[in-house]
Amino acid sequence: MSKTLQRGEGCSNDPIHRIDGSMREFMRSRLTFWAGSSFALLALLCSGCGGQSDVHEFTITVKCNGRLVSAGTVVATPQWKSGEGSSEPFGATGVVEDGQAAFTTFEEEDGLLIGKHKLTITPADGVSNCQARTYDIEVTAETPDRVFELTRAR
Repeated sequence: MSKTLQRGEGCSNDPIHRIDGSMREFMRSRLTFWAGSSFALLALLCSGCGGQSDVHEFTITVKCNGRLVSAGTVVATPQWKSGEGSSEPFGATGVVEDGQAAFTTFEEEDGLLIGKHKLTITPADGVSNCQARTYDIEVTAETPDRVFELTRAR
């Protein structure tokens, strides 16, 4: 006569088989969580690999009415869609000091990602009578440093 096993009864002396079903599900969910988390972390870390080689060191000079803008900010926003260039485009920022600005994408002053960007230059309040301006630019591996001229606020 065969005996039907009830929940919680093991079919061997192995401790894993004697674990209650709810405990087994809990352990399985924890293992799935940690395996999934580890994979996600690895994917996140590797997603940045190789992307930094597409950064071009790029600085700008900012003027207003022919004079250097002493302070302000610059923001470069990539203008490509997923599948073109990078699947996760990174913007870059910089600070205008004495008319010069360098961009930070991944590391301080490393430059801009190669590709098309919208570049917004905003002079600091009270520094000049110039207004913020946005430019469309394209950065290549050979793009030289550039001068951008802001216009006087009306």
